[in-house]
Amino acid sequence: MGTFLNKLMLLILYKIINQPPVNGLFFSVEALKSTLVLFVILFAVSLIYNVASIRVGKPIALLQSDRTGEKRTESESSYIYSWNHNTDCGI
Repeated sequence: MGTFLNKLMLLILYKIINQPPVNGLFFSVEALKSTLVLFVILFAVSLIYNVASIRVGKPIALLQSDRTGEKRTESESSYIYSWNHNTDCGI
């Protein structure tokens, strides 16, 4: 897509300055190599950053966070126990 837009813009510019268009399509191998290297480096840096942020966040601790925290009071526990006991008996 980028190559197509490049060629289209070149044709428009040639038309504006009244020059005959150049036939053929030219690919710079060096530009292709440098672009690939740049994107591989950016991908690697992004991957390292994301993996490090996951390790800092401690996802296992977040999964187990519902088991920690506030403890139920004695009255809440006895109310829940009595509710479960009554519903189990069919009352």
